[in-house]
Amino acid sequence: TDADGDEVTFSVHPPPPANATYDQSGRFVFTPADDQVGVYPLSFIADDGHTVDFETIEIAVRPGDAPCAVTTPTGCVPLPTATATPT
Repeated sequence: TDADGDEVTFSVHPPPPANATYDQSGRFVFTPADDQVGVYPLSFIADDGHTVDFETIEIAVRPGDAPCAVTTPTGCVPLPTATATPT
C-alpha cells in the first residue's frame, strides 16, 4: 500500500524477456543467456489508481560478456544475477 493506504500495483513494460523473474522480495531478476545480447529498455510502473509513477532503465548485454555483465545507466552490474528494485 502507499501512504494513503491505496493498494499499489506494479508492472513492467514492455514485457521482460521470458527468463526474467521476480524473487521472493519482489526484486526483478534477469540472468541473460548467451543468445540474448542486446539492449533491453524496461519501464517499471507503480499505480495506486490515482497516481502513476515509473522508472525506465536499459539493460545492455554486451557481446562476449553475456552472461557476465549487465550495464545500467548507473554502471555495470556483475552477474550471475542482475536485479532491479522499483522505488
